[in-house]
Amino acid sequence: MEKIPNNHSNNPTTGIEDYNMSDVRLTNAYLKNANDIMRKYLLSLDVNKFAAGFREMAGIAHSESPYGGWESGLIGGHSVGHYMLALAQEYALSLSEEPDVLILEKLNALIDALNE
Repeated sequence: MEKIPNNHSNNPTTGIEDYNMSDVRLTNAYLKNANDIMRKYLLSLDVNKFAAGFREMAGIAHSESPYGGWESGLIGGHSVGHYMLALAQEYALSLSEEPDVLILEKLNALIDALNE
């Protein structure tokens, strides 16, 4: 997987300006609490369960079962993209203050598992 450069620009059609997540700061107590709960949830998920179906398809030995729901059906692997995006956004949000090492480690572990 490669890093994609950010095209920080102003859209002349809509007048909407793109911005980096690292430019966002949560100052509202309610939003900060909600983000803290989301962060805790993201860290609680098991990268190996997300990678189980990919490892199975690649013939790589593993001991984890995939998560249920979508991950155990015909669109197994679908949730991985949502999880990766959520981790990336959470990490980018942390860059406005102190980089979140735990979120970055989880994201890198997921990328490493998919690169297997």
